[in-house]
Amino acid sequence: IPVPKAVAAFLFFICYIYLRAISWKFLAQYFGQTISKTDSLTIWFFSEIVRYIPGNIWSFASRAYLSRKRQVSKEASIIILPAEIIIVTTATTILSSYAIVKILERHSVNSTFYLLAIASLLITLTLLLFHKAITRILKKMLAQNLDLRALLKALILQFLSWSFYSLGYMVLVSDITKVHNLVLLFSSTLLSWLIGYLTIISPLGLGVRESAFVLLTGSQIGPAEALVVAILARTILTISELVNLTFWAGLKRKSIIS
Repeated sequence: IPVPKAVAAFLFFICYIYLRAISWKFLAQYFGQTISKTDSLTIWFFSEIVRYIPGNIWSFASRAYLSRKRQVSKEASIIILPAEIIIVTTATTILSSYAIVKILERHSVNSTFYLLAIASLLITLTLLLFHKAITRILKKMLAQNLDLRALLKALILQFLSWSFYSLGYMVLVSDITKVHNLVLLFSSTLLSWLIGYLTIISPLGLGVRESAFVLLTGSQIGPAEALVVAILARTILTISELVNLTFWAGLKRKSIIS
C-alpha cells in the first residue's frame, strides 16, 4: 500500500484515539468532576495498555484506578464505567445501523420487525439479569450533579471519533479496490468493531473483529481484499496506539505531565 495512504489511515486513527479520550473527559464532567484535558488524556492513554489483556473490563478498571489518583471521586470513577460503555455502544450501534438493516433485508421478514424483536429481547434479558445493578447505578447517577451539556459534548465526540475510525479503514480500501456503496462500507466497518467489542473474551476483539469485517465487507470489496484491509488496519491502528503511548510516556519521564 502506498505510504501516503498508510499515513492518512494512521492520522485518522490518531484522531479517533484523541477524540475518544476527550469524550471521556466530558463524561467525567457530566458527573460533576473537574478534570484537566492533560489529566484526561493521561488517564485514557495509560489505561488503554491493559486492553491487551482478555476482557474489556480491565481497561475500564484501570481508568477508575487512575481517575482516583487524579482526584476524581470514588463514586464518579465507578459510575463513569457503565456510562462509557453505554455511550460507546450507542454511538457505534447507531452508526452501524445501516449495515444491520441491509443484512436483515436479505431475509424475507421485514427488517423493522427483526430490529424491534432483537432490541426487545436484548433489553428484556439485560433487565432480568442485571436489574439490581442497573437500579443501583441509576440511583447513584441521579444523585450526582449532572451536567447535560457535557454529556452532549461526550456523545458528539464519540460520533466523530468513530467516524474517523471508519475513515481509516476506508482510506485503505480505496487503494485496493473500488467501492460502490461508501455508506455501507462505513457502517459495516463499525459493525465489525462492535461485534469484536461485544466478544469480551478476545483481547481487543483480536481475530473476531477481522473475521466480522471480512464477512460483512467481503461481498462489497472481495473476501481477499477485505482480509488484507483488516490486517493492515489492525497493524496501523496498533502502531498509532503504541506511537502515541510512547510519546506520552516520554512526556511523563520528562515530568511535563504528573
